[in-house]
Amino acid sequence: MAETPEPSAMGDQHNHGPGIFIAGDVIGDVHHHASPRPTYHRTARIDEIDEHESVGGAGRARRAPVTAEPSREKGRTGPLKSLIGNAFGAFMLFGMAGYGLATVFMPTHPTSERVISVPLAIGLTLGGLVPLASSLAVLAELCAAGAANAAGSAGGQGREGRWAAARLNLRQARLVARTAHHSAELAGLVAALVGFLAVSRRAADRAQKASDRAESEVAKACAALQRSDPAAR
Repeated sequence: MAETPEPSAMGDQHNHGPGIFIAGDVIGDVHHHASPRPTYHRTARIDEIDEHESVGGAGRARRAPVTAEPSREKGRTGPLKSLIGNAFGAFMLFGMAGYGLATVFMPTHPTSERVISVPLAIGLTLGGLVPLASSLAVLAELCAAGAANAAGSAGGQGREGRWAAARLNLRQARLVARTAHHSAELAGLVAALVGFLAVSRRAADRAQKASDRAESEVAKACAALQRSDPAAR
C-alpha cells in the first residue's frame, strides 16, 4: 500500500516556559507552539486494482473480482484407485455368481430357488466382466507408463555410459510392456465375451493403445542402446 502525505490544519503542540499544568489549570507562564504535521492516508496500488477485471457500467468502469477457473483434476479418480475399485467390483460379482451356481447343487434349498440361481449366476458373471475389462485397461495403461519410464531411464543411462544399469532398466521395461500386452489381450477377450458392449469395447481399445505405446517405447530404447552398446539385447 502507498502512503500519500496530506497537509492538515491540526498538528503537534509544543509548550515552552516556566509554567506547569495541574489538573487542567495553567500555573505560570506557558507558551504554546503548534507545528503542522502531515497526515497519511492509504491508496490502493495499481497492481491490486489489476487483480480485478473490468465490467461495463454507465458512465464509469466498475471492477469485479476474477474467479479462478475450477481445476478439472478435482474429482477425477486416480488410476490406482480405479484399478482397485474395478477389480473389487468384478470380484464381488464373480463371487455372487459362484454362490448362485453352488446353490444349484444344494438340496437344502427349494427347487424354485435352485432353478432361478442359474440365470442369476449367468447375469452376475456377465456383469462382472464389465469392471474386469476396465481394470485390465487401467492395468495396461499403468504398465505402459512404467515401461515408458523404464525405457527412458535406460536410454539416459546408456548415454551416460552406465551399461549395466541401462540393461537392467531395459529388461524391466520389456517385462512391464509384456504385462501390458497380455492385459490388452485379456481385455479384448472379455469384450468379445460380453458381445462388444460399448464400455468393454472402449476398455479394450484403451488397453491396446497402451500396449502399443509400451512396445514402441521399449523398441526405441532398445535401438538406442544397441547403437551404443552391442551387448544390450
